[in-house]
Amino acid sequence: MNILILADEVAFTGVGNYIRFLATKFVSQGDCVVIATAKDDLHIDGVETILLKNININPFNMFSNLRKLRTIIKKHSIDIVHVNHRMSAFVMKMYNSFFSHIPVVWTSHLSEFPMNFVKKIMGYYGDKSIAISTESKRFMLDVLGISDEKIELVYNGVDERELLSLNASEKIALKTKWGVPFDKIVMAVHGRIAYSKGVDFLVDTLEKLDSDRLNKIVIVCSGQFENNAYYDQLINYIKSKNLQDKFIFTGWCKTRDILGIADIMLQPSRIEGFPLADAEAFLMGVPVIRTMEGGYLDMKNICIGVPFGDVDILLNHIIDFIDNPKVYSDMASYAQKEAFEKFTSDVMSKQTYGVYLSL
Repeated sequence: MNILILADEVAFTGVGNYIRFLATKFVSQGDCVVIATAKDDLHIDGVETILLKNININPFNMFSNLRKLRTIIKKHSIDIVHVNHRMSAFVMKMYNSFFSHIPVVWTSHLSEFPMNFVKKIMGYYGDKSIAISTESKRFMLDVLGISDEKIELVYNGVDERELLSLNASEKIALKTKWGVPFDKIVMAVHGRIAYSKGVDFLVDTLEKLDSDRLNKIVIVCSGQFENNAYYDQLINYIKSKNLQDKFIFTGWCKTRDILGIADIMLQPSRIEGFPLADAEAFLMGVPVIRTMEGGYLDMKNICIGVPFGDVDILLNHIIDFIDNPKVYSDMASYAQKEAFEKFTSDVMSKQTYGVYLSL
């Protein structure tokens, strides 16, 4: 099959990794995969990536991108286009209006997003839509008005082969590199440093933690912080709570590295679709405490759920983990087994390919 993956950007994000996992898998099984995007940070090995103009409603960019997509589709005899952002979907709406129809699959990577009259008019959800979580599917049904038969639920998955446990020397090297104390419980926060990820909620919670327990832990956060306005605000907020000694920011790093030194992963997000970091933590045997946002309903039996903003509930779970880690270790073992069945890139790729074949 000849597949075009269209995205506004292929960046160091969950969506970027989603594209990487799919493209790599499809190429490995002999399919032709081409990525078209306005920004490529990942440079995926073995996959041709063609750069477009910024994907927006600017008529000059739109005309240029439609022409380039027409060339790509004809040159590579594309059978299906898989779009991953709403503007990219709109571009394919225009393409199918001007040229012969080509099947389109759209993946919604959020459990919800703002809608207004203009966005409803511009909205295009392809011939089939992929929901990455139960919450995402509900939004597509109830708000976007997509019929049930056009929606496929395909959970996000990750490559477990990239998530082998660290050995002792690797852990020592990483903790030394990042300045992580060897005598502390490591609570990891893995993902982008952004308002949507809710680290300030965690700050508010730690402010209420008693000093004895606070002295036992350290929070290690990944994510790009250069030229990041939210990061600057967050650092000032942490300092205002006198918690600066409790947080270590590593910058962007490999998932295996940060979760490999973690005793538990915290995910205090305001909004999610289906966080890849959760699947990664499960596969590495790391227990997870997360907010009840997108994806929670699909993993509620293998993690601890907290309503976003409820400081007392999150605080109680953090205290419980500090005092009773064995309970969480048992939960992580069960979660690991379930994740191998449901949340790997092989499972995700197979089900996504099935969606392609249905069109």
